[in-house]
Amino acid sequence: MQISQLELAQVESVAENLPQGIDLGDVNRIERIAWLESLPNTATLSPNLVAEWLDVQPQTLNKWRHNKRYPLPYTKVGQRIRYRAGDVKSLLEQLRRN
Repeated sequence: MQISQLELAQVESVAENLPQGIDLGDVNRIERIAWLESLPNTATLSPNLVAEWLDVQPQTLNKWRHNKRYPLPYTKVGQRIRYRAGDVKSLLEQLRRN
């Protein structure tokens, strides 16, 4: 797949206008985070999505659950762990205040 000159110019234009410290690879992450933040509070999320949202490894969430380091409620159904979007938003708000 070849990129046209117009597409290349558009990408370069976007890259030039990004805030300092953000590259094009971060744009997709920013869009995913915005999507996660827009979810209803009742939406249930996998540990992988929550880890991405909090910018930690999924193993870190596992440690937090076992050590009760942060008050992040979860539900376990069989072997599956799920988090509510509202609980993640509440945790982020608490961490921002401190």
